[in-house]
Amino acid sequence: MTKLYVLIMCFGVLMLYLIAKRWQAMQKSTSINEANSMIKVMLKTTPQQPRRRQFVLGARGFILNYIDLFRHRQNRVLGRNVLLMLATTAVCLALNHYVFHQAIMVVLPISLLIGLLVVDKVEKTILRKSFQQIFPEALTIINGAISSGNSIVQALADCALIMPEPLGEELGRVSRRLNVGEAPERVFKSSYHRLPYKEYYFFTIAILVNMKSGAKLREVLLRLGKTVANARAMENKKLAMTAEARMSSKITAIIPFIFLFSLQFLSPINYDFIMNDPEGIKILYYFLSSEFIGMVIVLFLMRKI
Repeated sequence: MTKLYVLIMCFGVLMLYLIAKRWQAMQKSTSINEANSMIKVMLKTTPQQPRRRQFVLGARGFILNYIDLFRHRQNRVLGRNVLLMLATTAVCLALNHYVFHQAIMVVLPISLLIGLLVVDKVEKTILRKSFQQIFPEALTIINGAISSGNSIVQALADCALIMPEPLGEELGRVSRRLNVGEAPERVFKSSYHRLPYKEYYFFTIAILVNMKSGAKLREVLLRLGKTVANARAMENKKLAMTAEARMSSKITAIIPFIFLFSLQFLSPINYDFIMNDPEGIKILYYFLSSEFIGMVIVLFLMRKI
């Protein structure tokens, strides 16, 4: 029964993590919506859709996001995603076999959920890194095309032929939709949902303002490129300065779990005392709570740098 409590506690921590991530996304969406409202007033665009329709479209996008992990663009990495999910599920089942000893029908859905989250996290990390590497170069190419007299749509199409995924594919989609006469606001809004990065958001806003009011797009994109390059350099410097501290904190955090896992083979009596004895459970709870509090403090300090 105690192991079931520990399993429920771990699942609760996972749910708290998901709620925190969702709250961050809601805060980001709120700030983006406020900016959208200001821009729509300036550009005199149509009002937002009703809340019920927004909720339906948001739920549909959430489901399609996970479906897209195993199809469409990910066809080339389908094997990697499937193997990663199977490996994560196997690790969770192994932990259940050696530590929690719960029914397979209870652990399997949780393992599949964790596997989906891991695949989603890995995919987003890869897309983010790829976007950050090629976006400054894309701004330079678009600036050069505009300076040579091409229209913004033609500049996007030319950049799409040169840039790799995900940016090249997205710019090609945007240029094709603009060429057939779709509303620029709708095109760039859907494009931002596929590449939800702040650099790309400012890029789309600059193009929209240029299309509506004829602003000097070349100067704006030039400043945006310099800002993105400086921010990237600062981020790399921060990661280099905190690399040792981050690695030390991760190693320090994982060592107690490795020791607890190996304790059942090295000293089954002590392991049984910690997992099943009422007095030993206090040690286990202290261990889990101290690990959680320590990692929260480390993450908080890292965010302040």
